[in-house]
Amino acid sequence: MARSVSLTDEAAESLDAILHWYTQRGAGRDGIDRVRAILAAITRLGIYPFMGRVSDQDPTMRELVCRQHRIIYLVEDGAGASEDAGDILVLDIFGPGEP
Repeated sequence: MARSVSLTDEAAESLDAILHWYTQRGAGRDGIDRVRAILAAITRLGIYPFMGRVSDQDPTMRELVCRQHRIIYLVEDGAGASEDAGDILVLDIFGPGEP
């Protein structure tokens, strides 16, 4: 069962910045591939909500690493097995070297 995946304003802004950075002139094919991989990972969270590990900073959050970017998210309305999980809320996306 696919779950709803939504982004906070912060996550949407981060995704927009990532898209802008990797699609600017000179970024090349790897930039587009990186953006596609991040978008695909976010989409897959709707099917596999627990594929990211529990965050070291907050046990209610999870994080998934994709192409050196950390996708920070919550699994709402359920913390048990995958079939019990609720919708996904992406809180933010951090690039390489960001906290």
